[in-house]
Amino acid sequence: MTQAVIPQPDWQTICPPDLCDGNGSSSGLVVSGSGAGLSGIDLGECEDFAMMAGTTNTCAGGFDCDIIQGNLGVSPGTSITGNFVANVVSTPDSAGCAADGLAALNAGKARAGAVNMAAEMGGLTFKAGEYTHGSAINIALANPQVFLDAEGDPNAVFIFNAGSTLVTCAFSEIVLLNGARPENVFWILGSALTLGNDSLFVGTVLAGSAVTINTNGQICGRVIAQTAVTCETHCTVGFVDGCWGQNLASFMKPDCTCTEPADPCSACPANTRCQLFPTLMCIDCNCGFCDGGGAECCDS
Repeated sequence: MTQAVIPQPDWQTICPPDLCDGNGSSSGLVVSGSGAGLSGIDLGECEDFAMMAGTTNTCAGGFDCDIIQGNLGVSPGTSITGNFVANVVSTPDSAGCAADGLAALNAGKARAGAVNMAAEMGGLTFKAGEYTHGSAINIALANPQVFLDAEGDPNAVFIFNAGSTLVTCAFSEIVLLNGARPENVFWILGSALTLGNDSLFVGTVLAGSAVTINTNGQICGRVIAQTAVTCETHCTVGFVDGCWGQNLASFMKPDCTCTEPADPCSACPANTRCQLFPTLMCIDCNCGFCDGGGAECCDS
């Protein structure tokens, strides 16, 4: 298999400027972290991987799963199943990342000086720093966006450490503001990540057990799981040039297959999918956004 290259759309046409240009604004509570000058987590040989599993990598749903600008590996397990479009690295050659990924996970858990955070992250704006919660964290449908504000510092680091799981709702989104970059965002999870349908996630995920990326889920970053990684229909993982600060449509493949959405997007035309947040709109599978009434706003 070969490394995938997704045709890149015109970001400013497809993605609202307040989410795309890194200069957006957010509402809600601003949480201050442990400050500037924070170093990231050493990933060792995992720097070259976009997806790494300890037991199995599965692309489910019968459609392609695209792994961009990074390797796909599994170790000590050997199972890679489904239609991955990726640069697959053999199990022996993945062993270094398996060891370094576990070391990075443990190092992340051991870091001191983190600020305690609430279990519910949705609607919050985080400044650079380390944050911790002793058990599960989540992003709920009532406030599906989490904002990371670098305050103009391109080296700003964000580290989130949860004692167990991270579960996001459908249409959840990590929005990067004021120069924040995905390679400087880290998620240290005691167990699993479950990414909801049509969500855009950002950063390096170090999971103590499994990662599940549900239909149309996109991760601008990398996934390193100690057990299994499962990608459902049309998932994408990797560092695509320019992917930071984008709305979830920015990763969308031009040849994606969509069906008539259900209410409350019943006005959306065929071959679009519904997005509820940040505003009600239909996303055209071939070009980008349409308004809530179904009118196309870009050339087919």
